[in-house]
Amino acid sequence: MDIRRMKKSEIDQSLDLAQYAFQIHLTEEQRRERRRTIVPQDNWVAVERGKVLSKVAIFPTIVYLGDVKMPMGGISGVATWPEKRRGSLVRSLLKEALVDLRDRGVPISMLYPFSTSFYRKFGWEVFCDTKHWTVTKSELPETGEPEKGYIRRIYQQDWQILDYIYQKWAKQYAGMIVRSEQWWKNRTLQRKKGNAAVYTDANGFDSGYVLYEVKEQQLTVHEFVAWHEDARRELWRFLANHDSMIETAKISPVIDDPSRYLLPEPKIEETRKSYFMARIVDVYPFLHQYPLNLPVEESLVLHVEDTFCDWNNTSWQLYKSKEGRTEIKEVLSNRTGIDLSINTLTALVMGYLTVREAERTSLVKGSKQQLQLLDHALPGFTPFMYDFF
Repeated sequence: MDIRRMKKSEIDQSLDLAQYAFQIHLTEEQRRERRRTIVPQDNWVAVERGKVLSKVAIFPTIVYLGDVKMPMGGISGVATWPEKRRGSLVRSLLKEALVDLRDRGVPISMLYPFSTSFYRKFGWEVFCDTKHWTVTKSELPETGEPEKGYIRRIYQQDWQILDYIYQKWAKQYAGMIVRSEQWWKNRTLQRKKGNAAVYTDANGFDSGYVLYEVKEQQLTVHEFVAWHEDARRELWRFLANHDSMIETAKISPVIDDPSRYLLPEPKIEETRKSYFMARIVDVYPFLHQYPLNLPVEESLVLHVEDTFCDWNNTSWQLYKSKEGRTEIKEVLSNRTGIDLSINTLTALVMGYLTVREAERTSLVKGSKQQLQLLDHALPGFTPFMYDFF
């Protein structure tokens, strides 16, 4: 068995495996497009006697952690022929992918799991949820003309207008993709077809948008982005103005959207599900870039357990110098500090788990002083992602 990067000559085998594993059919035009866009060096394969038996793709991009833009290595297209499953091929490929990301200087990885428990074994942890509302037209807010500013519909090709609003808004969260022009055109607007409406506030700033579709008496809102309350209320008013065309609206809001409580009838149907998982690939560079808020000259020690990536499986001392820099060093032995897994550390830094929750569920162990210091140091991010890969 050979575990290595995919060769260009193996792209068609990879596409055949993807079609089988994900139960999709690619037209010849789609296959040509994928042949053109697949980067062999970003794909790891298990090959035996010239046949690709299993594969893992790396999807390099950048994500927001608040104001910090951090390189991220997405994992996607994980597939194995059924006769070769449960032979540890994926385990070997994931290990090679993580070593590859570490060597590239990429400190964090994300993926959408087919099984949460499977990827937890390798250090990934759930870091965000999705939320969906189903609203009948009688439950929509009042209709009418905007009271402040105005709304205009735009062509989805005008992605720069949407991007200006999105990039500023996305910095409020942890995990949002830093969308490029190609991401907008080939992913967001390809997957979320329909219409786009932009809200311009009383000061003349474009400060909110919705990506939506009206079909068969249903309004589907793919993205609802608002900088402030005026934008949120006026975009809701715009959506409500579709009441003569629809019976229901299905809305995918950001996870902390308070709009439900502003509806005249907030007792609407709501579903919430776990979504993407994340994993710190390399603790040292990750914490160097992460916006910790440590008090000057106080020391936080993290005893990290990472059985899959042994370069993380050590103790790290963090402190802020008098000059305001966060310093990190590996320590060989230190009785003080906090014991936690790489999974728990990832969930904490992404904001999916609080220190209090981790302590209550025995996911962390440490002195009260160290736990309070960690709680103070974390920026309290809200994790969210509107994208998929």
